[in-house]
Amino acid sequence: MSRARLFLIIFAAATALAVASGVSREQPTIRVGSVASGAQMLQPRSGHTATLLPDGKVLIAGGMRRNQDFYRSAELYDPATRIFHPTSEMTIARVGHAAVLLRSGKVLIAGGWVRLETEPMRSYAALSRAIAADAPDADIICYHRYVQSLPFYNRKRVVLVGGRTELDFGSRLDPDAPEWFMNNDEQMFRRWEQPGRVVVVLDAGDLARMKERFGEFDLIAVEGKKRAIVRRERISRREPITVN
Repeated sequence: MSRARLFLIIFAAATALAVASGVSREQPTIRVGSVASGAQMLQPRSGHTATLLPDGKVLIAGGMRRNQDFYRSAELYDPATRIFHPTSEMTIARVGHAAVLLRSGKVLIAGGWVRLETEPMRSYAALSRAIAADAPDADIICYHRYVQSLPFYNRKRVVLVGGRTELDFGSRLDPDAPEWFMNNDEQMFRRWEQPGRVVVVLDAGDLARMKERFGEFDLIAVEGKKRAIVRRERISRREPITVN
């Protein structure tokens, strides 16, 4: 039997063990090319990778439990004990990615589907209505996270800075895309400093980071992690509308 064929059979057996369920109390001898039951994985997952390491262990990384419930976690299967053990997490939750064993023994993980870490279960409808009431004639800039309720309640198109997410396809076909899709902070600040009323909707952390750059502004609405600001001299309201 060639070395390549032997490696493929061992790898197939190790991968089958990684997804097998149930714990065998007996410890039968496992022959090359055979499949035996092992312990359950620490988390049920699909769309993950299984990488055979030089020491014979198998690295299981990423995947998901159900649609949009992506994992950062990883675990190691030890064929000597037939048990899965936790190991370090990935920096980003991934599904359908690639895992490549390097000559150094390390594993390179890249690509796949990722899920943006957003605040769950919030449409920001109340924040959008507050903007419509206080600054109906203002241009609206949405920073890094597109808020779908903004154009609905304000009856106007919204400028997006950063990741285009679900708007990516349309942005590539739009002849006016440079006007509505900004690629960096400098473009946003140039628009912020121009004449005319401008509202910026952004996360609280981003506002704290760029507070000095915005200069004088009024906070006109707060909901969850989102903040809506406008240059101070352009609106009379001083107290923000806080929505629980």
